[in-house]
Amino acid sequence: MYITLVHLTLGCLFLALLLSWIAGNKASSLLYSKSEQQLHQRAKHLIIWTIVLSIPAAAALGGVVTMAVKLPPDYDLGMLICVPILTLSLALLWARSIPKLLRMRKNTGRKSSEPLPVRMLYRASEPAFILPYQLLSLCMLTIFYLTLSVAVSLHSMPLTLPLSMLGFAAAILWIIHGERSSRVTLPKAKLNRRPSERMVRRLAIAIAIVLLAGTPYYNAFDKIDLPEALIMTNNADNMHSFGFYIEQ
Repeated sequence: MYITLVHLTLGCLFLALLLSWIAGNKASSLLYSKSEQQLHQRAKHLIIWTIVLSIPAAAALGGVVTMAVKLPPDYDLGMLICVPILTLSLALLWARSIPKLLRMRKNTGRKSSEPLPVRMLYRASEPAFILPYQLLSLCMLTIFYLTLSVAVSLHSMPLTLPLSMLGFAAAILWIIHGERSSRVTLPKAKLNRRPSERMVRRLAIAIAIVLLAGTPYYNAFDKIDLPEALIMTNNADNMHSFGFYIEQ
C-alpha cells in the first residue's frame, strides 16, 4: 500500500508539473495575440488547460496529505511543509489567474479582428496573471523532491535549500515578467516573438525537467526496497532503524 501510494503521488506530481509548465507558456504567449478573436480563443483554451492540470495537482495533494498522516511524527515534517505549498499555489492560480482569464474573454466578446489595444496587452502580460502557472510548476518540482526524499530515506531532507531555491526562482520570474509587462506600455513598443528560439528553449526546459526529476526517481527505487506498509509498534525485534515496524 505504501509503495503504491508513493508511486501514484510522484506520478501525479510529475504530470501536474509538465501540464502547469505548458500552461504557463501558453499564458505567457497570450501577449502575442494578433486580435481580440485570437485572444478570446486562446483564453478559452487556457481555462481548459487550467482545469485539466488541477486534476492531477489535487490528486497529488491528496497523496501528500495521506503520506504525511501515515509517516511517523518524527519524519513527516517535509510532507507537512508540502501541504501548504501545494494548497497555496493552487489557490493562487484559481484566485488570480482564472478571474483575469474570464475578464479577458468578456472584454474580447466582440471577437474583432482589429489589433489589441495597449490596455488589453498589458493585462495579458501582467506578472500576477502569468506567474501563478509557473509558480505551480516550481512548487510541483520542489514537492516532488521532498516527497521522493521522504519516501526513499524515510526522513525529511533539509528544507532550507529547496525552499530557498523556490523563492529565488519565483522572484526571478516575477522580475522578468514585470520588465516585459512594463515594455508593453511604452510608445511604439514592438513585441518580437521568435518561434524557433522559444521552441528550443521549451524543449531544453522539458529535457532538463525529465532528466532532473526522472533520474533520481528511478535510481532511488532501483536501489531501495520500500516497505509495503508502515505500522507503529513497540516490538524491538521488528523495529526499523528509523523507529517503526516494516511489514514484510
